[in-house]
This record gives sequence, C-alpha cells and structure tokens, in this order.
Amino acid sequence: MIFTSKKYKITREEKILMAIQEVIKYEGENSVLIYKHPAEDFNTMSQLIVHESQEAVFFSDGQALDSFRAGRYTLETKNIPLISKLRNLVSGGVSPFHTEVYFINLATMMDIPWGTPSQVTVRDPNYGYSYSAGASGSFGLKITDGRRLLINLVGTEKKMETSDVQKYFKDLIVTRVKNCIAVELGRYSYNEFNKHLSDISKSVASQIEKDISDYGIQILNFFLSSVNIKPDDLEALKNLDNSMAQKRFESIHYSQIRIKKIRKSQAVTIQKLIQSYGIQNVNIRQMSPNEL
Repeated sequence: MIFTSKKYKITREEKILMAIQEVIKYEGENSVLIYKHPAEDFNTMSQLIVHESQEAVFFSDGQALDSFRAGRYTLETKNIPLISKLRNLVSGGVSPFHTEVYFINLATMMDIPWGTPSQVTVRDPNYGYSYSAGASGSFGLKITDGRRLLINLVGTEKKMETSDVQKYFKDLIVTRVKNCIAVELGRYSYNEFNKHLSDISKSVASQIEKDISDYGIQILNFFLSSVNIKPDDLEALKNLDNSMAQKRFESIHYSQIRIKKIRKSQAVTIQKLIQSYGIQNVNIRQMSPNEL
C-alpha cells in the first residue's frame, strides 16, 4: 500500500499499480458455473488461485487466451504466453496488462430432465401406420473444456448459473433429439420399443454427442425413459394389432382344416389302392400336423 501526504502527488503509473488486482480467485457459490472476475487489470506478479473443480481462462477481444487448472500460480511471461504475445509483455520485471478472467466450475450436472415440446410422427414398421408420439427422459452434462465453452456460449455474460447452462443445453439437446427420435422409434413396432429403450438411448446420444462436444461439454447418461403415443393413435394401433392377430388365427385355423382334408383324401386313396390288391380291413391312421 502507498501512503501519501497532502504535498505528495500520485503519478499516473502509481495509480495504475494501485488499481491492479494482486490476487485473482473465486470462492463463491457452487451454483455459479461461469463467473467473470470484476477486475481486469493485472501484472506479471499477480497471484492466481484456482480451486479444485475450477478452470481459470483469460479472455480478451473475443479470444480465449491462457487457461489454468487447479493450483496457485504467479503470473509470469512464461506461463501466460498468449497474453504476453498479445500485450507485448517484456520478460523479467513487473509488467501490467489488461484482460478479462473467467472462472469455470467444472461441475457434473446430473439428472437434467428433457422432453420433446411437441409430438413427432413415427411410422410403425409392422403396420405401416403413422402415429404421433412424445418422448422424455434425462441426461447429465460435464464441462470438459472451459475455453470452448467461453468462445461458443458466454459472450458478454458476467455470470451464468447452473440453471442457465442447463436450460441452454436442454433446449439444444431437445432440438437434436426431436430430429432423430422418429427414425429411432420407427425401427420397432409400437408395442416393442419399450424393450429397446437402452439401445435407442445410446443411438440418440451418439448422434448428438458431436454437437455438444463442440461447446466443450460432455453428455453423460442420456436416457430415453418413456414414449407416450397419442391416445387416438394408440387405440388405432391396438385395433390393427387385434385385427392382424385375428387374421393370423383364421389363417392357421384354415390351414389346419385344409391339411386335415388333404390327409383324409390321401388316406382314402391309399385304402382303395390297398383294397385293389385284395387286402381287407387295413386301418390307415392319419398323422396329426404336429407329427409332420
């Protein structure tokens, strides 16, 4: 700290040094996922403290510069090469520089619910019937690259809560899911896909994983837990199912009757042939369809 008397005039350089933040850290609420430090003036002797599950990223003019994971650092030209190059810092001594710094909570956000805001059209492969259905489930997110997240998402925001990030990616994921869920559900008949929810979940997750990773985010435990078919369509599908079951039953019943008639005709023919050779009282037993 600089002490002055009334006669002492503070120079411009001293005013700058007085305004410089000597310790850079964030110790706020865990619900804050992205925090912009209020100070923007530092020097090459400033102390940077990054706590566990945090990442600090220096940011200037739309560029993500040097970043640091958990630890305590004395800022020097050798560990801030991007800032040094941008600000033309000289090695050795104390050099002030102006930049922003963001603290990112590398949290894992689990059990975020999702649901399609409107129903999608699905074509049943067994019946050729198109029906409307909605889907819902849950997923988790983990920030893996703070630099990418800042470049793609933050912009001029000074602080983002967990709920803000959840909502953003929830909306993004639901948009992607809606585009591919109809295709995935259409691989199975309406009364079969509940048995394949795990496979459908993995397939959908793999399709949206690339889009999410571009933001420095990893998607975790994506689950499709339920599919709700529009009631009128569900009734129509059940009627088709019952109709097809009745047709199968009638077809089997007709086939059995036809087989019996053929066997009876064959037995009569054989009996006549045997009798033509003078052999009497021979019992020709008909085989059942199960003995074929």
